[in-house]
Amino acid sequence: MKRGLIISYGILLLVFSLVITTPTKAATDWGVETDERYKFELKNMSFYGQDYSLLLKENTTMEIEFTELLDNGYNYDVYDKDGLSQSNQTLFEDVLVVSTNYVLPIGLPIALPLTIGSISNYLQYYGDFVNDTENLILFDDLLENISDYTTNFNMEVNTTLDTSFLKIYSYSHADEINATILSGLLTGVDMGDMGGLFVIPTNITDFDMTITLTFNATSGLFKVLNLKIRSISWLEGFSDSFNIDIKYALYVPPPPTQPTTPTPTDESAFPWGISTIASLAILGGVFFLRRKRNR
Repeated sequence: MKRGLIISYGILLLVFSLVITTPTKAATDWGVETDERYKFELKNMSFYGQDYSLLLKENTTMEIEFTELLDNGYNYDVYDKDGLSQSNQTLFEDVLVVSTNYVLPIGLPIALPLTIGSISNYLQYYGDFVNDTENLILFDDLLENISDYTTNFNMEVNTTLDTSFLKIYSYSHADEINATILSGLLTGVDMGDMGGLFVIPTNITDFDMTITLTFNATSGLFKVLNLKIRSISWLEGFSDSFNIDIKYALYVPPPPTQPTTPTPTDESAFPWGISTIASLAILGGVFFLRRKRNR
């Protein structure tokens, strides 16, 4: 995969790190379609309030096409801006977390099944798993040695499910944090001449990070990832707000505009009106959890 996709694929993998699963033989219901392109793009990437998404969008946009839907997962191709593809697979298998087996995905969970094995509502099942499992650590790859980089770190996670979306929410706080962790978000990303703009402070305090991840409740498809960091940076005794905002989401084409009907020139008791269409808004968020084996 070209380096330009690292930020899109990398952020998703970091924020979406998940697990493996082997469900019992039964019908699996997928809401996504094969041979259809799903486009994901960077909507916002702001540092210190300055949005750089337009400069990065072309190299961070990717299209996903599910090539095969299986009883225990799916195969899919990833296309970048040049049309190059990489084939991947996500499987759902039984994973032992503490002393209980859970059906969880390994690989990038671009879509969750609606039903799988004996689980009739997987989105509800997955939300309950996130809510009930207290000892999972989010961003396991990124924050593997978090105690070496933070002071008084804590995290809370919860989910909500309604008729529209499954939303996963995470809030993290640290009194102090070393920039090594934040730098990991941008490791390997080729930003060309913009590299000097993304300077991570070395001393950060009052660190707050919220992440919301959203899946469509009807199709199970990933919709939106929102990441927000609010903190204070220090340099030679002076402080400044250090803020990061990232939004990565499914592209939804705008609704077609209706042609304007000319107003009749003759007098009419009921002149033709001009059709209007409400704009489409996509809101959401979702992050994925990495399993802990037999802790």
